[in-house]
Amino acid sequence: MDHVPGPAGLSAGAGVSPRLGGRIATGDCPRLAAAFAEDPGPIDLEAVFERALQRVLGGFQGAVQPSFVPSCSS
Repeated sequence: MDHVPGPAGLSAGAGVSPRLGGRIATGDCPRLAAAFAEDPGPIDLEAVFERALQRVLGGFQGAVQPSFVPSCSS
């Protein structure tokens, strides 16, 4: 992977493609550059997975619950 310098010393490190690093280096994506410039510290991958799973399942729950529940009585 090529080394692509970015704004304020930001560089494309492990996991950042040269294309993405190039976009960061142009300054066209300041929020993306800021996200890569910050050190988020340790990431709890289990918590990230759990949150994502709950969001997906919550989306299904909203789609599955009918707005009208027919009565079974005659």
